[in-house]
Amino acid sequence: MKRKLAPGIAVAISVLVLLTSCDLNFNIDAPTSSLNITAATVYDSSNNVLIQFSFTGEENKHLCQYSIAKNGGTSFSVVEEGEEELLAGEVYDRVYDISPYGDGHYRFSFAVLLERNGSYDSPPFLQDSVYFWIDPTGPSGDVTIDPIGGFYSSAQQVVLDHPEIDAIDGSPARIFYTTDGSVPTSASTQYDPGHPISVSANTTLKAIAIDMADRTSSISEEVYEIDIQAPVQPVLNPGPGTYGVNIVDLTHPEYPTSAGGTPVTLYYTLDGTSPDASSIEYSGMAITFPDDGDWQVRAIAIDGAGNTSTELIANYVIDTSQPAPPTLDHSTGEYNTSFNLAIFHSEIPTPTGTDVQIYYTMGSISLPSDDPNSGSNLYTTAVPIDRNRVVKAIAIDEVGNASSIVTREYTFLRIDSVTPASCSQSTPINTIDIGGFFFDKSATNIGISVSDGVMQEQCFLDEGVSSISNLHIIILDTYIAGMGTGLGTLSVVNLSNGDTVTTPITIDP
Repeated sequence: MKRKLAPGIAVAISVLVLLTSCDLNFNIDAPTSSLNITAATVYDSSNNVLIQFSFTGEENKHLCQYSIAKNGGTSFSVVEEGEEELLAGEVYDRVYDISPYGDGHYRFSFAVLLERNGSYDSPPFLQDSVYFWIDPTGPSGDVTIDPIGGFYSSAQQVVLDHPEIDAIDGSPARIFYTTDGSVPTSASTQYDPGHPISVSANTTLKAIAIDMADRTSSISEEVYEIDIQAPVQPVLNPGPGTYGVNIVDLTHPEYPTSAGGTPVTLYYTLDGTSPDASSIEYSGMAITFPDDGDWQVRAIAIDGAGNTSTELIANYVIDTSQPAPPTLDHSTGEYNTSFNLAIFHSEIPTPTGTDVQIYYTMGSISLPSDDPNSGSNLYTTAVPIDRNRVVKAIAIDEVGNASSIVTREYTFLRIDSVTPASCSQSTPINTIDIGGFFFDKSATNIGISVSDGVMQEQCFLDEGVSSISNLHIIILDTYIAGMGTGLGTLSVVNLSNGDTVTTPITIDP
């Protein structure tokens, strides 16, 4: 029996889980005949795939053929096939066991044959295919991002990748990403493997892999900080110069942290070479010069993006040696004439090294002065000494190194001449002038007494008339009334140290 396919015959193939669809229209020789197939890509976590199909035709039965083929990477290979007569208008549900063939990409092909002169034509009159995946798991692993996040001094071309982008065992993955820190979804920008993402500003890049079943990987994230601004130059404190200390501090406004840019690392050299990232790294502790002499510090700052500052170059002269003590031209001792005290130093004028200056203080023996320092009297010319003095002197160079302190004591208490003196027990007020040289003329510094060898009485010092070269003494008759007449003794005492000198005096009745 000759079977004819009437115009309008249609074959419909459908797979149960439909995610996307397309309509395929083919023109064939039969007038107005068409094949309308609704096909879908299917993901199934089981090994049994249900495929549903039906067709319509003029005859009740038509010979139909089917095949299941698996993608081997470059082509599909048939793993199962068959043929049978099927009824037009009937809906068929067929379950195929895929377990022998494993996960992967499959094609189900269906064809309706046309009988001519007692045999079926080949190739089929109507045919089409539907593709599906067998994949029980979501994307394997996470999206890799290259280069990784960090600080960069130029725009970065970022490549995204996933092991299942070109998968044939399991459904392929697509990569979606965002650059504003938001969570990527299938509505985000899809990554094109042939076109890296250009990152030219601070960016938080997040990426996710989504397979054909809308199953997702974990989110991969990298943060890029693009910093093309070179850091400012480091600063040395103190700055270049000559110093008596052998340490300097290296500072930078972005070390060790930065509020606005990337933190910097500081590198330096002491041997005159230009520093780089292989030079001595500044640890935050002061830089110490190994010994005295001329030194050059060269330093740079490198931020986390690799930007390098201009080079700092600073020259130092380090002199930590202690100067020799000064020399005073009068030794400690007792003096009966005034003199001008000269102070010398072997490095004035300076032969080598740093300039030296002499500072001194001067006090009394009863009230010595403080130790001298750079704020004390600067020695420029000889110092007059005309009374008891304690002189302390020190040498300090221009970088602050100080010598040991030299101390000298000068004592004046000598009676050089005495005008023949006497005092009368019958005279209410006796006045006597004693010529000589006396330290710090004051009643608080000088004690005066008269004695007949048995009795001793204090006398008055008239401070208004006395001077350092003359003592004006007042002896009241009541002081000597009980003394024996004749030759007595007048004593002058240095109350600060007990030194005493005496001179004869006549006590008259």
